[in-house]
Amino acid sequence: MNNYISYHDGNINEDIFNEDSIDRKHHLYNSSASVQLQRTNVNYPILHQTPSSNQTYVHQQRDVLPKNYRRKSINDDIITIDHNDADTSFILPNLYELPEDIRIRVMDNLVDIPTMVSLEETKRLNWWVNKKLPCTKLYPLVTSGDGNCLLHATSLAMWGFHDHSLSMRKALNETLITSKPNNSLYRRWRWTQSVQNKKVTKRNLLTYCIIR
Repeated sequence: MNNYISYHDGNINEDIFNEDSIDRKHHLYNSSASVQLQRTNVNYPILHQTPSSNQTYVHQQRDVLPKNYRRKSINDDIITIDHNDADTSFILPNLYELPEDIRIRVMDNLVDIPTMVSLEETKRLNWWVNKKLPCTKLYPLVTSGDGNCLLHATSLAMWGFHDHSLSMRKALNETLITSKPNNSLYRRWRWTQSVQNKKVTKRNLLTYCIIR
């Protein structure tokens, strides 16, 4: 499961690279070097390119999310996450302003290149991008394939990090188990399963007849 992002230009909340603090020549070879991101909007925190610089910040946000679970009313059993309280924003800077070697390295860590190539070849992604219309391209993010990929992708879209703490998974599980709409969801699942079972049974029966 992949989440799709685009690069933005001219956004008031966009990160811009502080080029004065970067030694471009030695940046790739200096593990302690950090590309400072300067926010044009002071309401959002300053992020760094090096993962270690943002590690504490991400851990803090993962601790905040479970505390934001709420129900819209007493009789409403659907769990929601008030993500507006989480001080996060996932807006990438314009990576094409970086030197090509740094840009390629960042893209390789963020973008699922094989998936992107496959989707573009089948015209399922970025088919709207052409020379006549200056449309923005979408990029599939690299998502952990650990069985929680859908919620990882959702978490990446909203907050910019994977759901490794399983906060969204716990909220989804509690909603499906304790909420009133779970009966209708179960009926939909049973109906879908019955349709699939009929297709498999019909296919197996046809195969059996051909073999005989």
